[in-house]
Amino acid sequence: MAEHSKPRLSRSGPCVFCDKHRRYTQEHVIPQWVRSVLGTGSVTITDRETGSPLQYDQTLTLVVNAAVCRPCNDGPLNRLGASVRTDVTDMILGKPVVLSRSRARRLAAWATERALLIALARHEARDDILIKWTGDRPASSFHWLHAHSDDPTPPPGTQAWIAYLDATTSLPAWSAIGTWPESSEKPDGYLCAVSIGCLLFIAFGQDFRESDDHAPDGRPLATLGLPGRFGGFLVPIWPVPDELIVWPPTFGFANADLPEIARLFTISTVRRPYPARTIRVPLS
Repeated sequence: MAEHSKPRLSRSGPCVFCDKHRRYTQEHVIPQWVRSVLGTGSVTITDRETGSPLQYDQTLTLVVNAAVCRPCNDGPLNRLGASVRTDVTDMILGKPVVLSRSRARRLAAWATERALLIALARHEARDDILIKWTGDRPASSFHWLHAHSDDPTPPPGTQAWIAYLDATTSLPAWSAIGTWPESSEKPDGYLCAVSIGCLLFIAFGQDFRESDDHAPDGRPLATLGLPGRFGGFLVPIWPVPDELIVWPPTFGFANADLPEIARLFTISTVRRPYPARTIRVPLS
């Protein structure tokens, strides 16, 4: 059987953020300043289900080549990264951080932006798990981030959490990403977990109708209900963070817990009652 050839990437087109037709520039999903903090050597990327290695990388280089224009790359994306750099750097190194609500909101916007870009980068690499979601590209989320770049705010329907991973002597980075519901031909959204050093964040997002911030079919947006076993481990930073968020939280994860986090991505069916929709992650 002949192998599928990798699709040729366009050098220009509509930017996913501003929607203007411009020449694309290379966007590093893991920014250079993050990679310099980690100071990593060889990194192994593994399949979350089989555990088999997928790719070996020396610098955590994950690139989006055909989606972002230079004005957006050098402008809003760069400014948002700079605004969270101090907090993210301290968290990567495991240093205590206290976040105000405004800083938590910017961190949630940055985490959401990175999750969406991870999905695009893996779509360019033809990761079959994500093609159904990113093939149409969740334009509403990108457009929202661009429209609110002066006061960074996650898109409607977004939820974000942060956690501590005891990674001072272990994995420099880990990630799992998928769509929900997994059984749908046209999924409603994505769920992404990423660790960078000691910082672990989870972002849940969905497509929405830009005219009224409802789901494309007109129903209210969904919410993700996490199992109670994650209490004390995951700290919500959006949409209703505490007045002050103290990090690291009471309990931290170890490398052995990462498969448990990956189980969040095994959602196969979703009940969608009207008017509210809540996604419940199975307890076993």
